[in-house]
Amino acid sequence: SKNKTYYQDNYTKFIKLIEQTDIEIREVLKDLPKNSKFMVFHPSWGYFAKEYGLIQMPIEVDGKSPKPKAILRLIIEAKKQNIQAILTSPEFSDEIAKQIASELDIKVVKISSLSPEWSTNLLFLSYTIANKKW
Repeated sequence: SKNKTYYQDNYTKFIKLIEQTDIEIREVLKDLPKNSKFMVFHPSWGYFAKEYGLIQMPIEVDGKSPKPKAILRLIIEAKKQNIQAILTSPEFSDEIAKQIASELDIKVVKISSLSPEWSTNLLFLSYTIANKKW
């Protein structure tokens, strides 16, 4: 109880950072149509997508790399959705993502859903999905 003020102050600062991050993410994404899609190698952004009315398009399904027919379907869908980047995690190989990105003439962006710099990470993700300059 003697450190109550310390913990309360840090809690308040943390909640404000969460709220400010959320406000900025919503501002960055505001011009995207509801249910806009973004392409990821590993589907680790589900909660983010749900919260902001987005749909993640995973390359990997059930922990497996796609077969050639699935890759072709992904490329067709990515063109249709005007996908501007493929998000990959540093923890996974990005070889297939690079092949798909080459076909689409888009970039591969490494971003970790496990980053301790969560606020900056989520903002960077938002800018990437919205195809805005970071």
